[in-house]
Amino acid sequence: MHERDTPGSIDYPTWMGLVRDGWCGGTNCTGSGVIKWADIRENARVKFAATPFDGRLQRIDLMAFESAVGN
Repeated sequence: MHERDTPGSIDYPTWMGLVRDGWCGGTNCTGSGVIKWADIRENARVKFAATPFDGRLQRIDLMAFESAVGN
């Protein structure tokens, strides 16, 4: 995710922001509930104003595939 020379890399602070904001759904976060991969990905799509061909979204999708994340 964080390899600078890799197309679609996302730095650590950006990644953690995507996770936090995806988890909280853009509201005041309490840190409770279930985090869903689909929410993180959608948050990334919105924040990056990305298309499906954006390297960052492709990298997130690849991570989901390699991790066998189903949601």
